[in-house]
Amino acid sequence: MKSVDQILSEITVSNFDYGEALDNLLREAKKDQDSLVSQLSKIDRLQEDVLHIIELDNLNASKIMQQASNLKKIRNKRRDIKKRIEEYDSIKNHLNNIKKDATNATDKFKRTKIRLGQSRYVLREFTSYKAQNEEEIISRHEVKA
Repeated sequence: MKSVDQILSEITVSNFDYGEALDNLLREAKKDQDSLVSQLSKIDRLQEDVLHIIELDNLNASKIMQQASNLKKIRNKRRDIKKRIEEYDSIKNHLNNIKKDATNATDKFKRTKIRLGQSRYVLREFTSYKAQNEEEIISRHEVKA
């Protein structure tokens, strides 16, 4: 027959910090987003250069077609970057919501743990009963494995 202490010693609870993991994920997503914003800025400057070449230079039809082709490539790349930034914004919002929920759940768990550690059952009907030896009561109710 196993005692409660023996059974409890076999039960493990993970100490994985979900909040820290979410913070790390958000930090990495922020780095990627910063890089994308920088790339978007570069693409915008490149696009302005091409538009100014078309506007200010005296180009023949062949050169205009070449710059139009460049502009199309730039616009497609810009669209890809903007889509990716939107994805990161969406992920960031979801992760922040999860982090808030996890923080609230962790706080509630900690409060519950403290409350449970302080709680004692108070007899309501057998108010005159006094336990003589708490260990004796526990040993009579050992869990059988």
